[in-house]
Amino acid sequence: MGDTYIFLVIGIIFLSIMLWETHRNKILIAEMEKRLDEKEKRLDEIYEALESIVQFTLAEIKDKDTEISSTRMIAVHDNSLRSSALPHEQTNYETIYPLHNDKRKAVILMHKGGSTEEEIAKKLGIGIGEVRLILGLMK
Repeated sequence: MGDTYIFLVIGIIFLSIMLWETHRNKILIAEMEKRLDEKEKRLDEIYEALESIVQFTLAEIKDKDTEISSTRMIAVHDNSLRSSALPHEQTNYETIYPLHNDKRKAVILMHKGGSTEEEIAKKLGIGIGEVRLILGLMK
């Protein structure tokens, strides 16, 4: 009969250990689920940020396409100015690019329009070194 009590005590201890381990595992699983939910929220935030970046990039591409097409139109306008201007006349960038009073923008637009550095410098009345500097900074 003494052996029966020993087996019963060992069984109760074993059962207690199993219940304790089960409880501990449930707590660990709950913590892992909580961390998983936090990571899922972060992923959602990252996804939203990425979506915002993509939308912004698409808008920038659309703006660049618009700018390129307007550059082509300005280049055509520039060619008509070139043919109508007398050789000794110098036109400044405000008359060539009235929408772009900025010298840097005028240089870049003329360069994209196919003008050489010398032509740009002559048209805008600036030095060729300044044109090269602006174009170098663009890269």
